[in-house]
Amino acid sequence: MVLKMEKELQILDEKEKISDWIHENISSIRKSYEEEFIAVEKDKNIISDKELSSLISRIKRSGKTPSELVIQFVHKKGEVVFF
Repeated sequence: MVLKMEKELQILDEKEKISDWIHENISSIRKSYEEEFIAVEKDKNIISDKELSSLISRIKRSGKTPSELVIQFVHKKGEVVFF
């Protein structure tokens, strides 16, 4: 149980670092991936697709687990999204 929690905390920490990296680099990311979904790995490798379901399929086919990557939609500059 403790090892599982440590692994989950490690994944959350990595995801936070990736999210920070995305935020810091959104201008350059937007140039290549605007209006696309991106999945970013801890080594900053980016997988992208216009359709979320296609992106998830590509991630799984590559042997990765989607929940361990940070997946976001890259909106146009100035676009506001409410959740």
